[in-house]
Amino acid sequence: MRISGYAYTKDAKEVARKRKNQFEALSGQGKIEIESIKRRMSSVTYRGRAMDESLTPLDVALICDKGNLCFGGICSLSIDGTFICEVYTD
Repeated sequence: MRISGYAYTKDAKEVARKRKNQFEALSGQGKIEIESIKRRMSSVTYRGRAMDESLTPLDVALICDKGNLCFGGICSLSIDGTFICEVYTD
């Protein structure tokens, strides 16, 4: 799933607030296990497993990026709960 960034958009503050609220509703519950993190020039790739089958790719990406996602990213979530999530950092 491609996740749109909101940086430099006219509704950036509203989108940031919504995503932060969604993240806060998800956080602190051990819903994912991150197995590896690979940092690159303009992105960070997370690999792991979602422990809650109700999570969406957006949920996983928000947890990985601690509620930010201002530049967007891509997240793939398999039926078995494994995920690869690339978060753009600039």
